Amino acid sequence: MKTYWVFLLGLLVLSGCNDRDVSENGGGASSQPSNYIAPDPGFLRNGSFEVSEQGQLDYWRLLQHASNTSYEIRATDGVLAIKRTGPEPWGKVRQQFRKVDVEPLQGRTLEFSAEVKTHFTDEYGSAFEPPGLMVLAKGLKAGAPAMMGASTLVTKKAIVPGDLGEQGWHHFAVKFDLPALEDASYVELEVAFLMTLGGQMQIRGPALIALDEASP
Repeated sequence: MKTYWVFLLGLLVLSGCNDRDVSENGGGASSQPSNYIAPDPGFLRNGSFEVSEQGQLDYWRLLQHASNTSYEIRATDGVLAIKRTGPEPWGKVRQQFRKVDVEPLQGRTLEFSAEVKTHFTDEYGSAFEPPGLMVLAKGLKAGAPAMMGASTLVTKKAIVPGDLGEQGWHHFAVKFDLPALEDASYVELEVAFLMTLGGQMQIRGPALIALDEASP
């Protein structure tokens, strides 16, 4: 089985934050059990964490606090592993949806979910906040001056327990409502997996689905 290590390749995007593409190297993540069937990823792109021939994990990016490389990711057989390798307090793997992709989803109830397996350690001390699945939506509220810029419209999280040692696969989900078109514009959405402890967190079967029917 060919395995891909996906490391940080730096791109500084925010003051104090480092947004990174991913590349191919050696290593391995846990293989899927033969009887595991991943759910339909819904609106997510590359829900099976396929790595391209160029070593890129398309549609997913690793973002970490500051520029001191402290996290790396690898993807094998549909499993994404996030490993902490340094002192920075958080790292996350995110997928973003721009305005054109979010507009058809506005006014709907959505769910972001995945199965997670952990092997946390206390190598870097206590977490500044729990690890988990995160949802963030920003946009311009109706009636707000455009000069004020985007506001946070939705922020939700499903906490992954920070128990030390190896824990088995468990399902986690975040349910949230996006504001309707008449209530907000220029909305962008981010879904992410947040890592804040030592050790490793593995993810499989991510999905972003609508829990209601689309309006005619």
